[in-house]
Amino acid sequence: MTSRDDKLTLYEKIQQEALQRKILDEKMASLLPRRWKRIGHILIIDLKDSLVPQRHEIGKLYLRYVPHVRTVLWRNAPTRRMIRKPQYEIIAGERDTTTIFQENGVRYILDVAKITFSAGNHHERKRLIELVEQSGEDERILDMFACVGNLSMPIAVHVQDASVVGVEINPLAYMYLRKTIALNKVKERYRPILGDNRKITFQNQFDRVLMGYFGISDLQLRCAVESLRIERGGWLHLHELQPVNRHAELPNRLQSILESWNYEKESSGLLQISEVRTKRVKWIAPKLQHLVSDVQILSNSR
Repeated sequence: MTSRDDKLTLYEKIQQEALQRKILDEKMASLLPRRWKRIGHILIIDLKDSLVPQRHEIGKLYLRYVPHVRTVLWRNAPTRRMIRKPQYEIIAGERDTTTIFQENGVRYILDVAKITFSAGNHHERKRLIELVEQSGEDERILDMFACVGNLSMPIAVHVQDASVVGVEINPLAYMYLRKTIALNKVKERYRPILGDNRKITFQNQFDRVLMGYFGISDLQLRCAVESLRIERGGWLHLHELQPVNRHAELPNRLQSILESWNYEKESSGLLQISEVRTKRVKWIAPKLQHLVSDVQILSNSR
């Protein structure tokens, strides 16, 4: 016969033990996180302020019940924006937060406590593979915010005719990017560069530019435009955060930059936005959404 405990969800088992061991009362136990993120052997949880004093005992519960977990991290502050450094505290398990994990046939290596990787973007990573495959061309792709190849590594792994250049400003992320390239055996198709994408200029070289970062500046948009093969045009993939009742704002900013470009460089052909497709990647919070806009830019000199 199947016992009642066998029918409980992981969350219900964690909640039940928290009550039985008197770690939390019923009201507090109801606040335990029902969702979590696992990257390799690392589990990441968010806690309500009232649960923070019991965070180590809570971490041990999640360590016990969630399969394949050896370390539990608590997100104790927002991510530092420029280098995208997450703010975590180890609340249970092993101290080693470097892990290797696989997603969509791609293997990544990173220190989860020090480098941001959003597991919730896996559908976007698959979509980019499909877009590059459907183009029917041997694309050259620039990832301006490469990290460990979060968005661009799947393209290098799965699209044999594509080549990628990934720029990363954080030396630690760059180190793991190189390790991830080696792990996936794509050295011939993925070139990593350590540096500031506002200062490294690529002119007339790429068919597609990935901009997976919240807080893209006008200068970075301008650098992205300059990197496209002007005679062929290309695609920019622009990521941003917007409230639920707001539309994507980056395509409008890009339009202003193109108008300035055309004024300065009219002799080399006018650039124009041919198509904009915006979709939601995921919800960040109940009223905050992560959007991506696929923007096609063409030249009238074609």
